[in-house]
Amino acid sequence: FNRSWLRQRELQPRLAPPDEALPRALVSGLRPGGGPDPSLTARTALWVGGVSMLVLMIATANAANLWVGRALARRRETALRLACGIGRGRLVSQLMTESLVVAGTSAAAGLCLAYWGSAVMFRLLTTATGPVAGMIDDRVLLATVAVTVIAAILTSIGPSLFAHRVPVAASLRTGPRGTTEGMRLRTALAIAQASLSVMLIVGAILFVRSFMAAKAAPLGYEPDRVLTVNRTYRGAPLPAAERAELRRRLLEAAKAHPAVEAASWRFTTPFGTSAQARFTVDGIDAVDRLGPFTTQEASADYFKVMGTRIVKGRAFNRDDRPDTPRVVVVSQTMADVLWPGQDPIGQCMRFTGPRAGTCATVVGVAEDVVLTRLTANDKHFYLSLDQSGGDGTGMFLRVRGEPADHAESIRRALQPLMPGTSYVTVQPLETLVARGHQSWRTGAFLFVTFGALALAVAAIGLYGVLNYGISQRLPEVGVRLALGARRADILWLVLRPSVGLALGGIAAGTALTIGASRWIEPLLFQQSATAPSAYVLAGAVLCSAALAAALVPAARALRTDPCVVLKGD
Repeated sequence: FNRSWLRQRELQPRLAPPDEALPRALVSGLRPGGGPDPSLTARTALWVGGVSMLVLMIATANAANLWVGRALARRRETALRLACGIGRGRLVSQLMTESLVVAGTSAAAGLCLAYWGSAVMFRLLTTATGPVAGMIDDRVLLATVAVTVIAAILTSIGPSLFAHRVPVAASLRTGPRGTTEGMRLRTALAIAQASLSVMLIVGAILFVRSFMAAKAAPLGYEPDRVLTVNRTYRGAPLPAAERAELRRRLLEAAKAHPAVEAASWRFTTPFGTSAQARFTVDGIDAVDRLGPFTTQEASADYFKVMGTRIVKGRAFNRDDRPDTPRVVVVSQTMADVLWPGQDPIGQCMRFTGPRAGTCATVVGVAEDVVLTRLTANDKHFYLSLDQSGGDGTGMFLRVRGEPADHAESIRRALQPLMPGTSYVTVQPLETLVARGHQSWRTGAFLFVTFGALALAVAAIGLYGVLNYGISQRLPEVGVRLALGARRADILWLVLRPSVGLALGGIAAGTALTIGASRWIEPLLFQQSATAPSAYVLAGAVLCSAALAAALVPAARALRTDPCVVLKGD
């Protein structure tokens, strides 16, 4: 590691020696931002894993509901088999086998979808480029097999209980018609599905709002028409004079491009690289105790290129040269922290390094910028790259029109100036800024996807319960119609259970979501996890799905012919 650091010093002589910088490597999980102090993206990914488990629970409850309904429909067949001498254990093993076959088939289909859809998911949820292979390995296969077996066991429990409790004589006499056995279990499963769906719908609403708020949040700069150019050296390091000349030629070539309005060298990039510099301020014993201070070294026109406003004083310019007094521009938050109630203009900051002890005078205050995370403004300051004689790592270019349209032509204009095998890369600054939105984009996409899937599964479960319930009550419907009941009364007879199931699911889901709100809210951006509007909207969505699930049973009830039903009964 020290050898790598020494090699980097050859390319960037301003880096401190290893014994002073004390470089170190941090090892963490492959998951971005994982470790003892996980990032917001890592915590969101963990919650997304929990969301997938919720969807699995909903699907399991729905499958169990359907298996129970199937067991009730086959009640007379089960009783006949028992009367013929089939053991109940054999019936249970048959149910278990059926569940395993269905779960195994579903798992195989899910793995195929995951393999072919992993590349699409990777593109949607990250800003990375390049080829992506199917993200399926041995651990995923093993976990899938384990989950499949568990789901099969859980879905077969309900039918197995009915197989043990089927009264042979009574079932052979009456069959399934008219019995209400099992409806409580099916109703409980339907309410459980609805409540979990409410949690996912609320989460989807909150994450979508967070993503929209993050996209609209002020950054302190305007990335929409900015390109970032990165310069990479290869081969023998260039002497300082040649590097300075190359930097000048690259800047002139960039400004000469017809699409470029302004250009500036820089050292760091938002949501990409960051740098800190140690300094002292008169009247403050230890500046380090006030938190980290990030810095940017840039050439003239930097604030024009980035669109960052100077709220007080001035920005550094071409008149700030190595032979003039050193100047610095600080952010508004940094000025408030270091000099509360004072005028920051004219204050002195002393930095370590080649000009240690030299006073850098604050000549301007810039608006706050977001460079590392959207949830807090950085205490940031700017130094003149021209004045310090440093070697920037790249440029920012403000262009006319869409940055992506000009990236390749600008790269081709700059590449011939690079020596040997060295090269430049050009990409829109918004690509880097998108990293700051990563956690909310991931949460919004996956919560919406899983929420829609869960809602569809819950609607199927509600339909199963309502359809079975109305099939059991067809004789009652026939009697009501024969006695003169109105069609509206019959319609309400079907819709009332769907409304009750939806309201039960909304109540349970709201309670569960509010209970989990203290863990959800830190993942959101400028949103409250208990916002009433999110719960009202989620309830309206679930009620709409419940009413849609009741349409087919309602139509079946309305088409009932009293003569046919009563004659058959």
